[in-house]
Amino acid sequence: MRFLATTPRLGPALVLCFVCARLSPADAVEYRIGTLAGPLGGSGYTDGIGSSAQLSSLSHLALDSAGRVYVSDAGNQTIRRFDPVTGELTLFAGAPGYTGSIDSPNPTGARFYFPRGLAIDGSGNLYVADSQNCTIRKVVLSTGQVSTIAGSAGQAGGVDGVGTAARFYYPEGLALDGSGNLYVADDWNNAIRRVELATGQVTTIAGALGQWGSVDGTGSAARFDSPQSLAVDGAGNLYVADRNSHAIRKVVLATGQVTTIAGALRQAGAVDGTGTAARFNGPQGLALDGSGQLFVSEMHNHDLRRVELASAAVSTVAGLPGQRGESDGVGSAARFYWPFGLVWDGASRIYVADWFNFTLRAFEIATGSVTTVAGRAGGPGTDDGPSTLARFDEPLGVSVDPALGELYVAERWNHTVRWVYPYAPWGGDTYLVTGTPGVPGSLDGDVWAAQFDEPSGVAALSWDEIYVADSGNCTIRRISGFTVETVAGLAGDCGDSDGVGTAARLSYPQAVEAGGDGLVYIADTLNDRIRSLDRWSGQVVTVAGSGLYGAQDGPGPLASFRHPSGLALDGLGNLFVSDEENHTIRKIVLSSGLVSTIAGATGQQGSSDGVGTAARFRSPRGLAVQGGNVLWVADLGNNVVRRVDLATHQVTTVGGLPRAVGSTDGLGEQARFFYPADLAIDGEGRLLIADSYNHRIRVAVPGTAGTRYYTAAPCRVLDTRNTGAPVGGPSVRAGESRLVRVGGSCEIPRTARGVTGNLTVVGASTSGFLTAWPQGFPRPLTSSVNFKAGQVRANNGLFQLGGHDALSLYGGISSGQVEVILDVTGWFE
Repeated sequence: MRFLATTPRLGPALVLCFVCARLSPADAVEYRIGTLAGPLGGSGYTDGIGSSAQLSSLSHLALDSAGRVYVSDAGNQTIRRFDPVTGELTLFAGAPGYTGSIDSPNPTGARFYFPRGLAIDGSGNLYVADSQNCTIRKVVLSTGQVSTIAGSAGQAGGVDGVGTAARFYYPEGLALDGSGNLYVADDWNNAIRRVELATGQVTTIAGALGQWGSVDGTGSAARFDSPQSLAVDGAGNLYVADRNSHAIRKVVLATGQVTTIAGALRQAGAVDGTGTAARFNGPQGLALDGSGQLFVSEMHNHDLRRVELASAAVSTVAGLPGQRGESDGVGSAARFYWPFGLVWDGASRIYVADWFNFTLRAFEIATGSVTTVAGRAGGPGTDDGPSTLARFDEPLGVSVDPALGELYVAERWNHTVRWVYPYAPWGGDTYLVTGTPGVPGSLDGDVWAAQFDEPSGVAALSWDEIYVADSGNCTIRRISGFTVETVAGLAGDCGDSDGVGTAARLSYPQAVEAGGDGLVYIADTLNDRIRSLDRWSGQVVTVAGSGLYGAQDGPGPLASFRHPSGLALDGLGNLFVSDEENHTIRKIVLSSGLVSTIAGATGQQGSSDGVGTAARFRSPRGLAVQGGNVLWVADLGNNVVRRVDLATHQVTTVGGLPRAVGSTDGLGEQARFFYPADLAIDGEGRLLIADSYNHRIRVAVPGTAGTRYYTAAPCRVLDTRNTGAPVGGPSVRAGESRLVRVGGSCEIPRTARGVTGNLTVVGASTSGFLTAWPQGFPRPLTSSVNFKAGQVRANNGLFQLGGHDALSLYGGISSGQVEVILDVTGWFE
């Protein structure tokens, strides 16, 4: 007897470790989210070996006595563990994507909120700076018991005291001495704190709580500015990466004396040299080796430096100052992108948490070689090309040409406008339209010679009339055929005034919206105004906003905004505004200028769905209206896409999981974003999304209601160990793929959209992974099962067929073969 249920329609992406809910019948449209253009690597959550693993905003590192590396995977709210022997990255503590402050006897039952600093003592305890919980946590490595030892969850402050009576303000780096003391870089308190582990007593040993600065001195007379990582040597000295002071500081623990040993206080740069003659730019991570060398990662120089403690000589050992990238290589040939935490392995290498490459890297001290040991970078670039071969650098604005259906993209750090021609639901070709990649400027003229400075918004009326919010130049530019001209504002002369063309003044405009009324609307962000530009006369006038930083509803001239950053017209005479720092959605009735708040509550951040002001947003950005009755919102700070019903003001989250960072494609909340900045609707009803920090253009395709799920008695459709029925060999060989027909077997119809079941691997020649995905689609970077040589491993999951009746299987092993078994337990029509 089959059980009949309903669930959202399936897409082509593979969803792992998914338990099929037996839902009551319902007819709700779901969106499946994929990648239209840009790299497939990057932020996400997957356990696995080497490049099959995914991380999200990894920050600090620690090493246990067995040589395993613990990683604070802050974007996933977890602690991960990397085994350098097998190359496998696994979950150790926390639950991917879920924030909280729960202690637990089971490490995966605990919850963290942007975990950062890590340190491991000689007794096998892992200490965690749980940054946004403002607490210090302890994990007993042998049992997994998680407890809070200092600070109180959600209670930020600057108070010394015992245990939970103490207060921290976004604690960052941690370090242990040999006397039972844990040192904390208390980032927003700009102080160094000490936790006596035996008693729980918290004491401030250097800096003054809440007082920032860059001053040497003793104890509370010293000043720090955003202290990050810490390291303790055997002589009783504590080293501090003082990020915003651009220097390496030393604290003598016996006296509290603070001195600057490398870099010049508050002087950013990238100069090798001795002591204060050297220059740093955002020093972030620290690691001491066993020979008196202090290694420093630099966030803004994107490199790795070395300080010889005996002489204070500073040298660059890997990366090229100021050059971002993801390349492995030797010395200056390697590239990093915001390298963060460091840890020495006790022998020959330094591990590097490469924050915006979402990878764990290894630096060989003797040779200078840099390799990626876990994760796969999905970083920025300038390459044109088809689909996932294209590269972007923080796409912030998107707009669809209404006649041709082509997508235009404003890229912040490439300083360009790109063009994407979507040729299929999940792919498109990308080309440069105008701007010089990587070179800011303000030149008008031929599209091939024109220059932009941090363009953030774009509005396409047709292929030969495109408006660009050129934020860094404080101007609005127009692309007319093969010519670029400035039509409002004057480059380099930001201000706040109406006027005609270049006589008007704007301040960092971030969005433009063009309608059929002959006007282009401008979100004049730093002026807190909404303006309009007459396309024919060039006249710029203020539509709404007094210029005061506020949240006042009412008539246009009296209303106020706090950094408006997104615009959308509904075709009915209404202009919608994302009021980013008010965390609200506003509406302007253009005929009267009346401003009202339709969703979100002023100044109240959150992620709750609800009606009108009962809903919560976190820095909403891009907007798009569909059909005059639906408003789409890129809720940037929540990393989700929201839907507002304009008739009822009901707010619903349709893509992503609030506050969870990642790049995973999938259905609804299974998908992940990293600061979605803007969105647009094409003629086929697809939602195109500028996923800014993933450097991608994503696409959300509506499914249809009422996809049905049927359970079935377990039935084997594949066993490669057999040569006869059920379907058997060949085995899956190293680095090769094979197909397995699923539809038509075990009473599963050939029209099935997906199956549920158990995927098992047996007798692998080497450690590795197996990936299963729909026939006819690109192989995803995620793995379905990870395993070690000779191991039997199984995974119960949902395997989507994407409209075909077969799955592709790929053997991610270095040599030999692996046997595969698939038992199905149900199917979707």
